[in-house]
Amino acid sequence: MKLLVKPYYGWGWYDAAGNLIEVPDKFQMEVEVVEKGNPFQSVLGKVEEPEHPLKSKWVHLSQRQDPFDGECNLNAYDERPQQLAADISLSGFAQCKVLKGRT
Repeated sequence: MKLLVKPYYGWGWYDAAGNLIEVPDKFQMEVEVVEKGNPFQSVLGKVEEPEHPLKSKWVHLSQRQDPFDGECNLNAYDERPQQLAADISLSGFAQCKVLKGRT
C-alpha cells in the first residue's frame, strides 16, 4: 500500500531526548500493514524520498480515531523496529491518505 503522509504540528514533534523539532514536509512511502483495519489500524514503512529529513527512517503510523479519518500518530526509528514502543527516534502526528493498494 502506498500512502501520502502530511505531517502537522498536533501536540508537537519531538526527538528521542524530548526536544521539540520542526514538523517535516509531506512525503510518500510504501507500507506494510501491521494491524488490519479499514484501511488499517497501523502500518510500517521506510521513507525513501531523497532530500527528505526522514529519509531512511522506519515510520510506524497508527490511526487516532475509529472510524479512520486519516489522522495518525507517527513514530520514527533509525532501524526497522523489533518492538514498536522501543528506540523511537522521533514522534509526531500526520494526516494520511491511501494512494494505492488495499489492506
